[in-house]
Amino acid sequence: MASLTQRQDGNKRWVVSFKNPFTNKWQKTTYTNHKQAVQALATHEYIETCKKIGSDDWKKIYSQAKEQKTLDDIEKAYESNFLANKTNFNTIKRRRTAIGRMYQVFPKDTLASVLKNIKSNNSIGWQIFKDHYAHLSRHTVNGYLTELSHMFGWAKDTELIDCNVITKHDFYSQDELPPIKHKVWQPQEAYTLLNHPDLTEYQRDFINVYVLTGLRVTELLGRIKHFDYKELLWEHIDFKKNTLSVIIKRGKIRLLRRVHQDVMDVFIKWRKQGFARPLDFNYKY
Repeated sequence: MASLTQRQDGNKRWVVSFKNPFTNKWQKTTYTNHKQAVQALATHEYIETCKKIGSDDWKKIYSQAKEQKTLDDIEKAYESNFLANKTNFNTIKRRRTAIGRMYQVFPKDTLASVLKNIKSNNSIGWQIFKDHYAHLSRHTVNGYLTELSHMFGWAKDTELIDCNVITKHDFYSQDELPPIKHKVWQPQEAYTLLNHPDLTEYQRDFINVYVLTGLRVTELLGRIKHFDYKELLWEHIDFKKNTLSVIIKRGKIRLLRRVHQDVMDVFIKWRKQGFARPLDFNYKY
């Protein structure tokens, strides 16, 4: 039988346990609102009763119960049952940012099942979202849609909803995206930067370190909030072999990188000056 329990971890959350009528497997859904939890329990108890007496009415009720979810319902369930288990700070931040962007366009009480059919002027559904953020890069908007699609995909996979809230047709297609232009530094530009009279000796040194190693900013930083295991410390530099031990983008383990003697000379100078870390600053600096 379906049941309703309250979490004992200090949070005012209620958990409804029930058997999925299609798979016959036990599932749980968490609610922050007691009234919603009681309503959900009643729905699942009714479904169980229908199955016991051989009535197929439960199929219609089950489908309706899943589809009548608001954006707020989905977000709260996603936060409690998915994001709460994530350990990557950047992933959590990206998802929450995208959700915030969504709420600037669609109200929290919007039903997920009708979102794609909402009309505003001549736009429908997610085109309204794209119109609202027309001042941003289309790649950025596609990024928001990608993060949101993860949430709605989770909601469908867990049978919280039946509908496809975001599909591939809601994104800017490849032929609608402008090409990404990368800055290619010319020799004279690099020379001008490295010899600019307004640079301090320290600034010139750390710019040279980046130029000569070719590593990304975060791969050499001495201060990385939420990711201290990626920070570059003195122990990660082998002065005898001219190597650095760094974690590259999306990497999990440290890799050795042989570097130019000029880079080692800068590190030797900084260590003699008593710096706590090779590049003792964070990304914002």
